[in-house]
Amino acid sequence: MITNSRLAHSAVTHAALENWQYMDVIREAADPTCADQLVNSINTIDSILANSPAFLKRQLKNVFGLGGLEHDEDFVSVLEVRYIHRSCLNPH
Repeated sequence: MITNSRLAHSAVTHAALENWQYMDVIREAADPTCADQLVNSINTIDSILANSPAFLKRQLKNVFGLGGLEHDEDFVSVLEVRYIHRSCLNPH
């Protein structure tokens, strides 16, 4: 297989795995009610993942249909893409 690709001069050449600045832009651009709910949800989920035993973490993941994900990092990555981007940036 032969592929052809180009890199724009202004393109990002290094992917960031954690980009809190991007999430802050979303929070500031979102409807204030949505932004408050988003911040509260993230704080609650972070607290459960950081301070709870494995069976409670699994219950949380099951709420979102993601109980099969073993790693918490995978879980929050899916939440970010599936729920945060879709609900606040495109509410319709």
